[in-house]
Amino acid sequence: MLRVSGIFCLIFTPLAFLGYLLFIVEGRDANWSSALIFFGMIGLFGLVPLSIAIAWQNLRRAKDLRGDLREMIKLRFEGTLHDAPLDETLLILLRKRLLRNDAQPQWLEILPVSHRIWRANDRPARGWIVATWAETAEQPEVARTAAGWLEPIGVIGDFDMQQGRRELSAEEMDELRRYAKGLWRKPLLPALLLSLWCFPLLGYMAHTRHWPESGGFWFAVLIIVTIATDLRLLVNLARARRIGRDLAGGFVIILNARADEEKVAEDAAPGEEHLYEGLPHSGLLWTEDGRAVGWRKV
Repeated sequence: MLRVSGIFCLIFTPLAFLGYLLFIVEGRDANWSSALIFFGMIGLFGLVPLSIAIAWQNLRRAKDLRGDLREMIKLRFEGTLHDAPLDETLLILLRKRLLRNDAQPQWLEILPVSHRIWRANDRPARGWIVATWAETAEQPEVARTAAGWLEPIGVIGDFDMQQGRRELSAEEMDELRRYAKGLWRKPLLPALLLSLWCFPLLGYMAHTRHWPESGGFWFAVLIIVTIATDLRLLVNLARARRIGRDLAGGFVIILNARADEEKVAEDAAPGEEHLYEGLPHSGLLWTEDGRAVGWRKV
């Protein structure tokens, strides 16, 4: 069904373009109003991107489901949600009452290729819910060695600060590449589809010097949403570029904060110590006391 609907949407795309050309030609001969031609363009630049998006989504899902059939397995994840960072998938499952936000053990079954959630707590997951999970690299053993060779850089508050650096492991580099790629891949399709719909219409209105009398408010909303989506893509591209510089450097900055026992404050226990690792160019925190920070798990 997914494959058939995807092929149907692909067939619709050139037919829509052909219909639009006939619409323009006949519209000029029949002296149709510019408003009618304008709404015809809305239909074209709205339906064509929508059909392309549906075709791409359904064909990809059909391909992934064939991969699930070849694998013939399901992935099972067990754990608790108590004090765990909630990503988009977990929020959807909580909203559908497939998971509980408590400290009791729970489980999920996920198809390995499509990442579609199959069951949760012995209840079938209806609809197409895709699980997004992060594969975080373990902190390498060399991190402990590097933490023993830090240089003092001064005192901040009641903490003596020490600084150093270590090389990223191959697994950490792979994780960072996946994250950087996801930064621009996720907002790319919405930005392209909205731009394909919005900017040709803006060009048409600039050419005719005519703002639509009806539907002008919703077109203004479309412009705002398109600009916001494009800005999000540009911001994520800039972040991905900074992470690319971190990948080129291949190291993290180590910062050790140790409480000064002679002038310790009430909110800092004697002997308190924290070890942080951060990426130098993007400014992202990488580990805290040897554990992956929250953004790497979402």
